[in-house]
Amino acid sequence: MPIHVNPSPPRFSIRVHRSFEYLGNDIEVRLVDIERKQVIYVVETKTVEEGDIVEPITRLDNTQAQVLMDELWACGIRPTEGNGSAGSMAATAKHLEDMRTLYFHAVEIPKEEVEA
Repeated sequence: MPIHVNPSPPRFSIRVHRSFEYLGNDIEVRLVDIERKQVIYVVETKTVEEGDIVEPITRLDNTQAQVLMDELWACGIRPTEGNGSAGSMAATAKHLEDMRTLYFHAVEIPKEEVEA
């Protein structure tokens, strides 16, 4: 059986920025290969049947996915839930501080005595 060798695919970098053109406040994402002066365009739509295997538009390795997340963050996009994020941890810390204050007030212990 012949062995088919595929040359490694170009490594496209992700370019993300906020656009205020057209209808306002869009996020634009481009996949570009600066060295080869190439860009990926998605131009084909295809009807599929139930059970068909649908290939992804693109695949990202962990580094590329991190770049995408960082770029979206720079555009002001935040996770909806934010589990594990710095914002979530700050909210948890604030909540715990509020609970401590309520507890110390309920049992009439000055908070300063406990921290000493």
